[in-house]
Amino acid sequence: MRTRYFVLIGLLALTIWLIAIRAKRAMSQNEAKQAAVIKSQDETTSAIAPQISAQTSDSQPTLQGQTIFSETEFAAKYPGDWKFRKDSKQRIFSVTGGLIVVGQNDEQIRQGIFKLANEVKNWFAKGDFTIDPNVVNGSETDLLRSFDVKQKVGLYSVYQGDATFLTRKADGAIYLVTNRMKDIAEFQDQIQIPLEDAEKIMASNFPEMKIIRPMNPVVFSNNTLTELAWIFTVRTEKHPPSVKTIALSAVSGQILNTEERVIKD
Repeated sequence: MRTRYFVLIGLLALTIWLIAIRAKRAMSQNEAKQAAVIKSQDETTSAIAPQISAQTSDSQPTLQGQTIFSETEFAAKYPGDWKFRKDSKQRIFSVTGGLIVVGQNDEQIRQGIFKLANEVKNWFAKGDFTIDPNVVNGSETDLLRSFDVKQKVGLYSVYQGDATFLTRKADGAIYLVTNRMKDIAEFQDQIQIPLEDAEKIMASNFPEMKIIRPMNPVVFSNNTLTELAWIFTVRTEKHPPSVKTIALSAVSGQILNTEERVIKD
């Protein structure tokens, strides 16, 4: 009886040992299979990653600053239901109706707007000029933001020569561009009338008026004539008071343009 008991104990121990051996072998085989699968996945990912990266890069619209000269070229590069509005001289003054996503944060949006402005500048205006890389913040609402780009010729800013890009806050997409860039013709780029002499001319033409002197000369263009100019602000106190903005040629001393605004009480 006692002998049979010890035999049973021995058989039970042997069975447990055999089960443990088989389990250990099975675990080793599974680990080897998992390692092989992981290695295969890593090799596959490494092989196709460059292709995925290339496809993603190619599929995203990019702004390369390539010059656009027409509505057809613009619509081909940036598909959308665009509407192009022109003035009486067939100059583009607004583009709206589609969407161009240029970035999410301020830096990306500014860079994108600067590149887009360079793409369309020779379509928006004629002549030799550049776009100021300093993109300026405009107005802002809960849904929209506007940015302005300035037109320059050498070191000189172009008077009232700019464009406004209206973007959506949600995704930074441009959906409206308003163009006020000026055509630039050849002009005398050396100042012949210094500021002191220009002030004397203004004082003789507008006696008894408060004259605010300009800081720097600018390039003035009315899309036909282009000249260096001093921009003066002249205020009259008589009723009703008004403010005049006067462009005085820095070459001839002649008044090139006058704009007047009546100040209402």
